[in-house]
Amino acid sequence: MITRALGAAFLVLLGLLAAVPPPHVVAAPSRTTALTAAAPAAAPYVPTTRAVFSKPGQRRISALVTTNLRHAQPRSTVRVVMWKLSSWALARELVAASRRGVRVQVLVGGISCREPAYRLLRRDLARASRSTADCSYRSARGGRTFAGQETGLHQKSWTFTRTGTGRWVVVVTSANATPMADAFQYNDAYQVVGNRALHERFREVFDQQRRDRPLTRPFRTHRAGDTTVAFSPWNSASMSDPVVSRIRAIPPRGAVIRIAKSNWQDARGVAIARALVRKLEAGARVRVLTSRPFARSVRTLLVGAGARLETAYFSSRRYHHLKFMTAEHDGPSGRQTRVWTGSENWWGPSRGHDELVLGLTAPSAHRAYVRFFDDVWDDR
Repeated sequence: MITRALGAAFLVLLGLLAAVPPPHVVAAPSRTTALTAAAPAAAPYVPTTRAVFSKPGQRRISALVTTNLRHAQPRSTVRVVMWKLSSWALARELVAASRRGVRVQVLVGGISCREPAYRLLRRDLARASRSTADCSYRSARGGRTFAGQETGLHQKSWTFTRTGTGRWVVVVTSANATPMADAFQYNDAYQVVGNRALHERFREVFDQQRRDRPLTRPFRTHRAGDTTVAFSPWNSASMSDPVVSRIRAIPPRGAVIRIAKSNWQDARGVAIARALVRKLEAGARVRVLTSRPFARSVRTLLVGAGARLETAYFSSRRYHHLKFMTAEHDGPSGRQTRVWTGSENWWGPSRGHDELVLGLTAPSAHRAYVRFFDDVWDDR
């Protein structure tokens, strides 16, 4: 009996020892423990259609572009058209994207041709398959001169075939790819996601700009859903001014027009101001955020007709570089809204430049631009 009991106890002891791992062996965690201890998966980047605004020092537009570049997927395409590119940070992001297998195509205006950041970008992209950087010394779709004035590429846009979970992403902005835009300027950007027709129009024009051959009729307008886009140069010096046409088309009943324009001058600027004076005389309200240069003749016309003006040129290190107009007015189905934004200044030379103007009808876009306009208006 004793022997049998001792044997049973010995077997129990062996079982207990077998259940305890030796000191040099780590027991495998249970399924529940493993799931609890795992690091959470990073949330996917989901680009959205929205307006982005940046005040001096905020760098919000650079951040938007950087995020899109870092999430651009291999075998996707990024196209950049920029009047001035001197940002080392953005140049490095473009090179890094190309090294991940993203096709990067860059076209800059003549002012950037000798910029060190652009030259390094051009050299490094040349080493990547299908990536390129080119410089257009004049208008890329028009002639070398327009109405006796030199032309140039002044457009500012970024397009992505795929970034994060988004496809057909278009970013139109007033901001150049420069440290100055980040540090000193008020700028805006509007990002459109998922509008393939709009993205295709930008691609077609980009291909024309890269070929750098004058077109007989370079001015083009397109509608893609609730968004329109107009590409310059003008077809001729006698062409009707699209800005004047937009202003004339705004019904004056209950109309409120807000304009933030960094360069508004010369005979063309006066013609645009006169179109606004007629709206003021018909009962519309007009508010203008000015910067430099802003012609005294334009100011005199607008103030004399009752427009409200406020400067947002605070110093050479804090000033607005915006180029947008908003409108709201009474319509058959209630308040109607529009926003026009892009790269165009309101003066004669812009007629011959590569420029673009994005037209938006979404009430959310109008609300965003009005909020920012009022914010800058009250800034001191």
